Amino acid sequence: MASDQSVTFRGYFKSQGQLLKFAFFAPGWRGLLTGDPDRAGDIIRHVVATFASDPQTIPSVDEISKACCESFVAIPAQNADQVVSFLVCGVSAGEPHLLTIEDPGVSTRRSTPFWADGYGDTLALHALGSSSQGIDLYSTIYRVCAAKFEAESAEYVDKFTSLSWMDSSGSERPVSDAIINQLRDVWEASKKYPKRADEILRTEFPEFAATPPSGQTT
Repeated sequence: MASDQSVTFRGYFKSQGQLLKFAFFAPGWRGLLTGDPDRAGDIIRHVVATFASDPQTIPSVDEISKACCESFVAIPAQNADQVVSFLVCGVSAGEPHLLTIEDPGVSTRRSTPFWADGYGDTLALHALGSSSQGIDLYSTIYRVCAAKFEAESAEYVDKFTSLSWMDSSGSERPVSDAIINQLRDVWEASKKYPKRADEILRTEFPEFAATPPSGQTT
């Protein structure tokens, strides 16, 4: 998952570098929020409470979808400014899943291995869909970074970048700001997949240097 850290209020006021948009929902599940952060926070807490009694078990995709939709219904938007959505990703029974949750409590499972939501989503999806490199871990991280960088040309998307990925056990693995900044440098120098990206990511995640291509969900 990759995101900026800006908050836009009613489309006319923007605060940069203020918000970490990744949310913990349950073991093995994270969400990326778009929209009103106050209502989103209430929804997140409602979802977390659903699974609080069993903090060790990773919910199924049906369970997480149901809990999210019920939380949207329990905490409805009072006006158009409170509309929110979540891009939810997780690993259940060893399989990756990607879905969107939107008002008034609608869940959509995404059949593609990637998705984008919010400002700049069209640019990000185009970048992800037109990429031709492989899908091993390093190239997947680079692809997601490149899509975020492309999306920065859209209104309201800032350059502050948060990035993390989830391994097969459902554990979240953040990518450091230093690595993101180095990947930005090589992206700006060459929009094609550079071998230098592998070298940079090997310093952060050396245990995956020999990982063969696999179906990672981004």
